[in-house]
Amino acid sequence: MNSIFSLTNNLSYLKSTNDKIIVLDKIYSLEKNRNFNHKNIQIIQNKPKDKKELIEVYEYCNIIYKRLLQDLSLELNRLHDLKKSPESWEVIIGKWLLGLIYISHNNFKLCEKILSEEKLSYILMMDSDEYSLHTKETLDFFWATRDSDWNLSLNSKIINFLNLDIKKKIIKLEDNKFDKYKSTSNILFLLKKNFFKIFNKINNKNNILVYSTSLNIIQEKKLELILGQIPKFWTKEEPKYTKDYNHILRKKISFKKNTEDKFENFIRSILPDALPLYILESFKDLEEQMIEKNLPTNPSKVFTCYGYAYDELFKIYLSQIKEKKIPIYIGQHGNNYFTSINTYYLNEFNTCDKFISWGAKDTNKIVPGFNLNTINRKINYKKKGNLLVVCGAIGTGQSPIDRNTQDEKNVNVVVDLVKQLKINKKFIKIRPHLTHFDSFNGYYYHKYLKKLNVNKNFLDKNIFKLIKKSRVVFFNYDSTGLLENLSLNIPTVCFWHDTYSHIDDKYIIKYKKLIEGKILFENFDDLIKHLDKYWDNIDDWWLSLKTQSVIKEFNENLNINGQKLTDLAKILKI
Repeated sequence: MNSIFSLTNNLSYLKSTNDKIIVLDKIYSLEKNRNFNHKNIQIIQNKPKDKKELIEVYEYCNIIYKRLLQDLSLELNRLHDLKKSPESWEVIIGKWLLGLIYISHNNFKLCEKILSEEKLSYILMMDSDEYSLHTKETLDFFWATRDSDWNLSLNSKIINFLNLDIKKKIIKLEDNKFDKYKSTSNILFLLKKNFFKIFNKINNKNNILVYSTSLNIIQEKKLELILGQIPKFWTKEEPKYTKDYNHILRKKISFKKNTEDKFENFIRSILPDALPLYILESFKDLEEQMIEKNLPTNPSKVFTCYGYAYDELFKIYLSQIKEKKIPIYIGQHGNNYFTSINTYYLNEFNTCDKFISWGAKDTNKIVPGFNLNTINRKINYKKKGNLLVVCGAIGTGQSPIDRNTQDEKNVNVVVDLVKQLKINKKFIKIRPHLTHFDSFNGYYYHKYLKKLNVNKNFLDKNIFKLIKKSRVVFFNYDSTGLLENLSLNIPTVCFWHDTYSHIDDKYIIKYKKLIEGKILFENFDDLIKHLDKYWDNIDDWWLSLKTQSVIKEFNENLNINGQKLTDLAKILKI
């Protein structure tokens, strides 16, 4: 029997069904791979042996990140004839660069593991020069990391870099890059944009710029009025990419150094090819497009919750704000900040001057605030309503080790929940995540969720409207919705595998409190028994003194609620 190391999880390139096939990731395309004996397929994982090792990997990647950021800043300044500081470039490229390091590290270590442990007949790969790793922008990049062909190219580059004397079989792809960029602009958007552009010029003095927050539009405009400002209406514009990948330009770029670190040398070797268009070929064009947005030249501060992440035009603006040393305030927009190990290495903590948390206090940069997602929001649950099952995203894990092994486990939790609960199935409503349909060719939806005989067509429904019709909400992951529901006092239960594997040790005591209150469960059977027991009388559990006390203790210094816009305005004036 041959032992084949396949760098792609699309096994349609193989004809034999009897060989041992080693892959780096799960086989997602059931149709293309239906003729294979899945017992012969070995999926290699790179799980950390403990939390200490996980932290060490994050620390290591963070060191690589800082080195590359310095060199990348110098090279981008040379190419664009600029003098931006590394801190300003980090605003623009930090999220993308960290993501590239994480996925590359995961795949690099997996390849090394297989090559050292397995005796291979040959490697199924591609000519990596025929497929570029570049994308248009940051969001495109994160979609690319879930794409089979893009990963095949990355893995093939890794094998070529390691330069081992092993037989290789080369396959050809139809495409030469990942390109699934979709513009969402339409005529109505353009009319709104042009109207707001004129309106925003009115009294555009040195106020606090409030841009893309997690407040709803009414709350956001009220905040500006409380700050003594005329409300502004800023639209997120799609970047206009008029220039293509420039081979000649990229051949002039080099980040090579003779370091002793093999992985760092690999990242340096792929950087010229992997750089997104928005920071290279299209950078000058996007700078001009950003100027046309008429954002204030010298605001007193900038406050955003989302703009720093995937809004490439705003990130270019924000980097200029950074150069002017104008304070940047970033507001927490979701769960896992501070509680999860990986969040300590997020680049937004580096780029902001103040980070407004939902209650946590960590460093001098962190300003304890309150849950911005639930401010002035009141929701009543329905005592005889539904069980709303909210599913976590698939394939979005940004980790340098063991990226997506939890996905299948957590989807199976939903399947088992529906099958084992004794309650009338007509009350169960499943809200899948968009990625169940868009990632991995819809593998998880079609294999697991589609066959469940319950209502599950709620993707386009507002989550808070669904909650109003529910008596209890279930999460199969450590969700932002968990904090929102605890802030709003909505009956909630949750279960995910390896309960504490991602949680910073100092916050485990918080999650243990949720165990006490029968909100979080370490044992799945206990969850089923709990829901069956209290289904007809949810308030007997939820409104009990014990449960309410647990919620209060958990929320303290982490998930503050009941505050007002005036409290946020005071923070922004610090």
